Amino acid sequence: MGLFGKIFGGDNDNYKGDLRNDVPHGKGTKKFSNGNIYEGEWKNGFMEGKGMITFADGDKYEGEMKDNKKHGKGTYIHADGKKFIGEFRNDMKNGNGKLTSANGDEYTGSFKDELFDGKGTFVYVDGAHYKGEYKKNLFHGRGIMKFPDGATYNGEWETGTYHGKGEYTSPDGKKSKGQFSRGKFID
Repeated sequence: MGLFGKIFGGDNDNYKGDLRNDVPHGKGTKKFSNGNIYEGEWKNGFMEGKGMITFADGDKYEGEMKDNKKHGKGTYIHADGKKFIGEFRNDMKNGNGKLTSANGDEYTGSFKDELFDGKGTFVYVDGAHYKGEYKKNLFHGRGIMKFPDGATYNGEWETGTYHGKGEYTSPDGKKSKGQFSRGKFID
């Protein structure tokens, strides 16, 4: 659900702050009937500028707003401990940012419509490390994966697995270089 749907809760909402022509304009706080609270800048009745939203479900957003949407730089902290710091466009993660999961896994890179898309780096708490290209949250394009056991794969990826030209080095140093198909060395 977009931010607009998540924030607005009905006719019983209340607002305290600056007004112009009987609509929020300037700085103010609005508590929505669904329990969400927005504190920040308003322009002609819209959340616009810098602000903070505390959601009834425990999520929090602090950053730039435009037309009642997250837009610009901001920080979104989920109630489950996941945290995103980066760029938003039209209410979604779009642009560059850093997402840290509750368990400590960390992705830094490009986002498109909430998904890892473009170039990025993912560091797993178990010691694995991927640096390369993504498409719709999956390794896709060129990239290097270093595994916790010391193995590495450097090459082409397709929908999350080795596919195309690449080189796999096992933990004991043995190399397989050539063509891979769906995660298996074929050449």
